[in-house]
Amino acid sequence: MNANFHFQEWVFLAQVDEQAFERRRKQLIDDFLRNSGTHRAQLEVLQRKIDQQRSMAGSPEEVFVAISSLMCDSFCRLISEISGLKTDINRLRSLTSNMVPTSTTSFRRKPESSTCLDPGLRRDDDRGKSPGGRIYPSISA
Repeated sequence: MNANFHFQEWVFLAQVDEQAFERRRKQLIDDFLRNSGTHRAQLEVLQRKIDQQRSMAGSPEEVFVAISSLMCDSFCRLISEISGLKTDINRLRSLTSNMVPTSTTSFRRKPESSTCLDPGLRRDDDRGKSPGGRIYPSISA
């Protein structure tokens, strides 16, 4: 956050001269976006969505609800992606738990194991498939 940001100044400007407030707000946002580096394109898309919500809303409260909804949707997508990654990590761990390294780049199956999957993660009719039903290639010894 900008150390020179003074909330009461912004409140006063919004009450006295709404157009000057909007110009100043837009200038600060543009400055921020211009200096945002590799995330600039994503942030510009997000800002357009926020501006669109602001223009469609009838009151500041409606703007707050709309933008909060955008944030919650984004947060839910993030949680879903993290959950999917955790599932994938667990599947990989299950596959690799039956393997021992033979060099820095290759693996071979442990002699005592006949499947790539942890037996606790599969049904008898799902041999060679992931818990989600995907078929993984067999790993030769």
